[in-house]
Amino acid sequence: ITETPGHHFHKWCQNLCKSPSGSNWVYNQEKFKSLASAFGYLLHGYWNDYKCVIFSDEDMVDGEANGRTGKSVVLNDALSAAVDTCVIDAREMNSKRENAFTFNFVTPSTQYICMDDACEDFPFKSLFSKITGPITVNRKYGTMFQFDKKNKPKMAISSNHPILGDGTSYTDRQHMVEVGGFYRVHKAE
Repeated sequence: ITETPGHHFHKWCQNLCKSPSGSNWVYNQEKFKSLASAFGYLLHGYWNDYKCVIFSDEDMVDGEANGRTGKSVVLNDALSAAVDTCVIDAREMNSKRENAFTFNFVTPSTQYICMDDACEDFPFKSLFSKITGPITVNRKYGTMFQFDKKNKPKMAISSNHPILGDGTSYTDRQHMVEVGGFYRVHKAE
């Protein structure tokens, strides 16, 4: 169906799941299943599994930010066309400082929160209670409110760096989606 007009987003997602093999790009069906299930999970309002979807590059190099792979097109642009979305600059979130107003722009109608472009020392542990429990929104110059555990927005992170942390508390709260470098390479050509 990818050659049929109107299926450009499907083709885009398939390209995100390609990895280089010599001079060819090889499509990985398992990566596509992971991406498609993550996308469906973020679109659906039911919380049957308390996870944060994490989109990262498959070829990360420690200390380097080599993005431009198309993660944000899926996480920000596509999802914001379907659900009420709040994008948070995740570069502002790090282990050295805590911001009480991180979720300032989240509204009671928000269905999806995207933490875009997480830094090297992104404090994933600070999201543990927000992933598995209620989310309290502290708004600057506004009233504080809380989403209950079953009716809160879904959450995702895009990162060019590994999300640090080990153990089941980390892995049980993550759904990892690895994105290939197809668009980065073709943009550079």
